[in-house]
Amino acid sequence: MLNCFTVADLPATVILNKTLFQIDENKLSCNGKTVFIYCSPVKSVAVNENVVCIFTKSGIMYFFNGKDVNTVDYNNKFNKNYIIKDMTLYNNCFVFSAYLPQVNNFLLFTQQGNAFSERRVELVKNPCCGGENILRTPILCLHYLREDGVLFCGFEKGFLMLISDCAECNVLKKICNFDIINIHSLNGELILTDGKNKEIISLKLFINETLSPYFIIKYIKEGAKIIDLRKRDKYIISHIKNAVNIDYDNLLNKIEKNNKDEKLLFHCESGLLACVATDRAKNAGFTNSYNIGSYLCFKDFIKECNLKNEDYIVCGGGEKY
Repeated sequence: MLNCFTVADLPATVILNKTLFQIDENKLSCNGKTVFIYCSPVKSVAVNENVVCIFTKSGIMYFFNGKDVNTVDYNNKFNKNYIIKDMTLYNNCFVFSAYLPQVNNFLLFTQQGNAFSERRVELVKNPCCGGENILRTPILCLHYLREDGVLFCGFEKGFLMLISDCAECNVLKKICNFDIINIHSLNGELILTDGKNKEIISLKLFINETLSPYFIIKYIKEGAKIIDLRKRDKYIISHIKNAVNIDYDNLLNKIEKNNKDEKLLFHCESGLLACVATDRAKNAGFTNSYNIGSYLCFKDFIKECNLKNEDYIVCGGGEKY
């Protein structure tokens, strides 16, 4: 069971250890009896398989497993000075947006509130109209898109950032002219609001559909150029046969001499940087550009289809294009 709630969704019910609990704006109860009262009203709530996390407007976190409650004031506990704005689920972990003024944004990950890991939000590969500076303002809200395994972060002035497990694949775009303080997803669309204004965008602005496995193999056999956007060290360990390794920053310079009718197949660590590269190549006139997803998915596909690994995968060496 994976659920996320905002204060607008309350009261809400959750099941922990086969027991039903009700979450209100100021307390958690069971069978009409108060289990504990929060120090300030709820901002957001998330539930993984074992624990409910209640994040309050004062920044206090409550982790409840159906029996015991663990109260965490992150800054006091770890002697930090973060401004913590929001919380959601990410790969079954609770993730908090934490801003260190005039430095950068960080993501705090925990499963039960006993131990945290911190991840700095790296500068994106395609900053736009002040994109690098926007990371020096707080993340206002978080939204996890479980189906694609990516996290959306809303910023001031209408900036929206997509974060994946691969920092190279982070994407930042200006979507609207208001501060994004709430994000929801429905039927392939993102709904962005600030409480008064609303903007609805297609997820395809960030996530392109990958080419189907049938056409990937077909185009490879036909001699399409395969472009690997991963780090050089990962490419050297193993890569798709005949793939060339290109750094994203030099992408257009490297492909500009290619025939614009030639098929270009882009892939990377997670598939997201390949998505951005595909759009960039198409905008430059390479209309037969395709996102074939992540390298690991390609390897899994070879295995699932009982194709010979040596026909499609090379270990070591390779061409730096």
